[in-house]
Formats: sequence, C-alpha cells, structure tokens
Amino acid sequence: MQNRNKRTEKEVALKLKEGEISKATKSEYGYHFITVTSTNKEEMKKAKADFLAFSYYSSWTVSADKIPAYVAPNRYMNYGGVENKYLKTNAWGWTIDPLGFRNAITTMYNHYKIPVFPIENGIGLKETWDGEHMIEDDERIAYHEEHIKAMKDAMFLDGAKVLGYLGWGLIDIPSSHADMEKRYGAVYVNRSNHDLKDLKRVPKKSFYWFQKVLKDNGDKI
Repeated sequence: MQNRNKRTEKEVALKLKEGEISKATKSEYGYHFITVTSTNKEEMKKAKADFLAFSYYSSWTVSADKIPAYVAPNRYMNYGGVENKYLKTNAWGWTIDPLGFRNAITTMYNHYKIPVFPIENGIGLKETWDGEHMIEDDERIAYHEEHIKAMKDAMFLDGAKVLGYLGWGLIDIPSSHADMEKRYGAVYVNRSNHDLKDLKRVPKKSFYWFQKVLKDNGDKI
C-alpha cells in the first residue's frame, strides 16, 4: 500500500507539472483539486489577518538528498527527515530547540509584518507520582524557561512583535496519539492509559514556577 501511494504521488505530480491532470485522472488517483477563479483571487486579496498564531514544540531536520524531485514542500518530512545530532530530545525523539523557536518568530514577523502569537509550546515527558511527594519536573521548567528567553530575544533583539505566550498545557491530558503517558501539564492527573485511578490533580514543581513567572510578567527570565 505504501509503495503504491508513493508511486501514485509521483505520477500525479508529474502530470500536474506537465499540465495533464484531467477529470479522469483526478478520479483515477483519488485526488481532489480546487478550481480557483479570478473572482476568488480578488476576494482573497481583500482578506487581512491581524496576527499569526502558530504552535511550536520542536524543530525538524531535513536532508535534501533523501527528497525525490517530484515531492511538494509540505511532504518533505515524509521522505527527508533525519536526526539532528546537535540537539537533545525527549523520550519520543522530539528535539529541544529554543533557537528554532526564536527563528520561527522572527522569520514570520519579518516576512508578514504583523504580530505573531505562539499559542502552543511545551514538552512531553514520562512522569509518575508516588502518591506523596511533589513531581520535580525540572526538565519542563528548563524547556519553558529557555523558550521564553528565546521569545524575548526575538522581541527585544530582533524586533519582532509578539502578542503573548501560551504554554501547553495546564494539566495532563491525552496527547494527539491518545497517550496519557506523554505528559505536558504543570498539574499531574493521577491516571494512566488503562487505569483511571482517582483522577486527582496534583501540582508539579513547574506549576509553582509558572505561578512566579506570571506574577513577574516574565521580567526575571
């Protein structure tokens, strides 16, 4: 199935390049294409965004040598993703890259000239609670501190306008892959993937760190 999909993608890309996409071809390969009219284009020109919101957790590295010529940029990671040996990662292989966060903010602001707003930023960690002692999630604190510092560098050194910062997240919830063991929260939820336990909410060390950061408006980071 995977090989067939890759072959199909290549065939459609080549047909697009050669201007040979017909209704029959669209139906044959299961692709749907939107026709954009001149009226649509005029309407889109009138639209204006007040700010750009984005999510950032980690950076990803791509090797040009691994990407076939026919692949569109939004598919590069499907073919060319490689490990970045210069960065630390969490247990799921996601890099910890605050400089990448700064670059994302500055690049978007310089290109579009409107304020940017990071609405998700956090790190997934494996954590357990012994039922008594506070969870010392120093790795999460370090992650957020480094990324807030990077954001401030983008603002005060690079000149980017930033509306705010939203960390992900307040409490532990199932991640996008329905995995409760990948915890992002400043508050521990006492349950596992298959055992609900008592669902008690337990503030971690990072909860009190965030409390202080908010009180100081981040001025001491």
